[in-house]
Amino acid sequence: SGVTLIFCGHIYNMDELQKRARLFLPNAEDRKPADVLLTLYLQDRNWLLREINAKFVAAVCQGEDIILIRDKIGEEQIYYVAQGKNFVFASEIKQILTAFRTCDLQFPDSVKLFETPIDDETMFGGVRKVEAGSEVYANPNTGDISRRRYWKLVSLPHLQLSELEFEEHFQDLLRDSIIR
Repeated sequence: SGVTLIFCGHIYNMDELQKRARLFLPNAEDRKPADVLLTLYLQDRNWLLREINAKFVAAVCQGEDIILIRDKIGEEQIYYVAQGKNFVFASEIKQILTAFRTCDLQFPDSVKLFETPIDDETMFGGVRKVEAGSEVYANPNTGDISRRRYWKLVSLPHLQLSELEFEEHFQDLLRDSIIR
């Protein structure tokens, strides 16, 4: 297909994803997770990103475009630097600093306020991180970079439950999390 997927992480609902992938990929249950993910990504990226239950980072290389993806909660990290036609990404900042042989330490305002960088900031000049639940699209030849948030934590209204109903609801959620 001319598309490459680099994936690092753990998928909690692989059985569900394989079931969906069978529509497009023969013997999906016998394939490597990367094959299943790439198939689903190419068929319906929005469905995959909505339904995947995982901690992961991924890079999709398609033609000249590179798409970096980070899991919904941001358990795994992925950083990048774009300098001219050079675009480097890695799961650790030290790999990027080694590639560019530079270390421009900076202190963003968020560090002064919250004692940690927030959003896509890091403490190294030019190094950005992909935000949780987001994709970064890059074309190194044109220098274009754009970002898209594919998932956002939504606060639901509080449930008005009795103590017994709350206990049953909690047990259902716990059972579901263990099964996955």
